[in-house]
Amino acid sequence: MRPGPLNPDFKRWKAVVLLAVILMFFAASCGKKGPPKPPKILPPAPAVDLALAGQDGGLLLTWQLPEDWQDDYARPAGFIVQRALTPKELDCQGCPVRFEQAGQVDFQEGRSRTDVWRFFDALRPDMVQRYRVISITEKGAKSRPSETMTFDPESDIGS
Repeated sequence: MRPGPLNPDFKRWKAVVLLAVILMFFAASCGKKGPPKPPKILPPAPAVDLALAGQDGGLLLTWQLPEDWQDDYARPAGFIVQRALTPKELDCQGCPVRFEQAGQVDFQEGRSRTDVWRFFDALRPDMVQRYRVISITEKGAKSRPSETMTFDPESDIGS
């Protein structure tokens, strides 16, 4: 018997080849469906240990980075210092405050030899001044805001 389109062996052989081709397509695909995900981007190390002190008629805000920050965070390119000003007579505990950018500190230029960064601001005797710091990377990723430091002109200490 010669092979041909009517031969049952030819039909089985054709089915086997078709099945093999289909299996090759499945083996070549990744199997994961959905859009691609961007690579995980590490946030910059957050500012910690904020301190606020009166100095030379102004306020000096200092901060550090967490110990061993290189293990869990990206290196910040700089820091955004945010300030909220509230008139002393309108200040209340628990009231919402609006922070605005007071300045920016470069990672290298604002750094001291002991890895403490500094920001100097004018003292406003009739205002309660609150500060917080946000770390940023060169690509614009931001850390969570730091703790808030408050300067009350009546108490004359940062808290």
